[in-house]
Amino acid sequence: MGGVIAVTVVLGLCIDVLVLAAGWSLVVNLEATGSTAIEVLQIGSAFALAALMVWRFRAGALSSGYRELVANLRPAAGLSAKHRPGPSHHAARPAPPDATRRQAPRR
Repeated sequence: MGGVIAVTVVLGLCIDVLVLAAGWSLVVNLEATGSTAIEVLQIGSAFALAALMVWRFRAGALSSGYRELVANLRPAAGLSAKHRPGPSHHAARPAPPDATRRQAPRR
C-alpha cells in the first residue's frame, strides 16, 4: 500500500513540474462557490455517502472490519501467538483439482 501512495505522489509531482515547465500556472481556489447547482450536488453527494456507510455498517461491514483491524494490529502490538485469531474468511483456499485432466497412474 505504501508503494502505491509513493508512486502516486511522485507522478503527481511530475505532472505539476510538466505543467509549470509548459508555462501554465496552477491556480488553487479554496473559496466556497456561489453556484446553487454545485452546492446541491455537494450536499446530495454527502447524504449519499452517509447513506452508503450506514447501509454497509448494517450489512455487517462494521463488525467484520473491526475484526480485521484487530487481527492486523495484534501482531504489530507484539502479542503472543496464542492470542492471535485463526485464519479469516478471506484466507486463500487451495484450488480444487482439475477434473478434466487425467492424471497418470502411480507406480
